Amino acid sequence: MNLYKKLKRKVLWKLEHIENDRYRKKFNIGENTLLRSRVRCPNPQQVTIGNNSFVNYEVFFYVADPKNEKAKITIGDNVFIAPRVLITTATHNIESSFQRASSKTVHKPVKIDDGCWIGANVTILPGVHIGKGCVIGAGAVVNKDCEPNGVYVGVPARRIKDLKE
Repeated sequence: MNLYKKLKRKVLWKLEHIENDRYRKKFNIGENTLLRSRVRCPNPQQVTIGNNSFVNYEVFFYVADPKNEKAKITIGDNVFIAPRVLITTATHNIESSFQRASSKTVHKPVKIDDGCWIGANVTILPGVHIGKGCVIGAGAVVNKDCEPNGVYVGVPARRIKDLKE
């Protein structure tokens, strides 16, 4: 690798970590937890992430209401979240054919327990609880609770394998 590429890589790494340090102060984050750049959340004070966790590039935590206790995202210790994951606490009720999505937003919390691994491009919908030690395969849409120590894949996500504790 030539000198220019090495310097460019080092500068970009430093810029990413400066941005990360500024942004992470808005979240409730435990020790040794890393948020990569371009992690976004309109109300980061509603997101809690435990110790030794990792949140990769372009993860979007959608918390629509900063004051609603039901609109919290809670992530445990030792959780790895891959790029481009969407975790949302907001939805709408289904209404008449005139306008299917009601104008009132419904908030439901999301909880991810310790030791989980969330694959790339996963969508986690409101009201979901992912149990301890789960693996959620890339591209899955999680619309229901996941029992601990299982591999979940697909749209909608379904359990395909049991894991040892």
